[in-house]
Amino acid sequence: MKIIDFIKRQITIKNWGDACLLILKMLFVVFVINETYDEIQYINYFFKLEKLNSNIMIMLVKRLFFVLIICGMLPYLWCLKKRGWSYLCIITIITLGINGSILGIFFIDGPYWGRVVDAETSKPLSGVHVVGKWGLESWYLFGWVGDREDVRETITDKNGVFFLPIGRTVMFYPISRLELKDIYVYKPGYDSHPPRIQYCWTEKDEKKWGLTKYQYRRKYEVFGRKFMSNTIRLNEASSYLEQREAIRLDFDIRGYIGEEAIRHRIKKMIDLYDKEKRRLRRTGKKLVKREA
Repeated sequence: MKIIDFIKRQITIKNWGDACLLILKMLFVVFVINETYDEIQYINYFFKLEKLNSNIMIMLVKRLFFVLIICGMLPYLWCLKKRGWSYLCIITIITLGINGSILGIFFIDGPYWGRVVDAETSKPLSGVHVVGKWGLESWYLFGWVGDREDVRETITDKNGVFFLPIGRTVMFYPISRLELKDIYVYKPGYDSHPPRIQYCWTEKDEKKWGLTKYQYRRKYEVFGRKFMSNTIRLNEASSYLEQREAIRLDFDIRGYIGEEAIRHRIKKMIDLYDKEKRRLRRTGKKLVKREA
């Protein structure tokens, strides 16, 4: 009964302030559920390891320590008067403004959104896999040092629109920042993003495009802008070599994302790469054509 009474008190609305607070509470509940699922996946991977990995063990200890801190704070925060909650909100707003963190512990970055279109026809491309990769940097006396990474994935809708989930991670060092490092985009039959098909070009191909390999990458590479729409243009991979080269973006994702345990977040992208590699090996030079 106490639990039911507690829930009733939380959802009771008497004024506009209560309504706004209820929305924040609902968002918090969704966030906790999502992060709990993420941590379960992380711990599940940890127990499947045949050999202990010191980096993953350290990361696991930090996450568990973070959970203990939050659990220890909750009873105190729950007893705070309105003034106490106001102070907490002010501190959170300040830390969000300074380095995009909540209380200097939980770092977030985003949102990022945009469209993926055919570079030649400007038609939106649906079903395109989009992955955002974040890096956390901490400042020490000798400069900024990278610490860890986060990845999130999404798929474009029928209008070619994508919305990347907010990147987030835990770090017990307030002089840090979480930044989007790369946006990886892939659709069978097209060049990937960042562009790769130029790496298999000959001099004849460069003359055909009227661009050098470096100029091609500069022209079609997009660096994610926060709170603004990002338009990513994909060219058709018109030859077997180009389609094979586009899949080699796979090495960028698997090679640069340091923690095996966070790859469950981009499982759809990795499965697509594996499927395309098997298809190319099986069918040889049979190509995937551009969307009509």
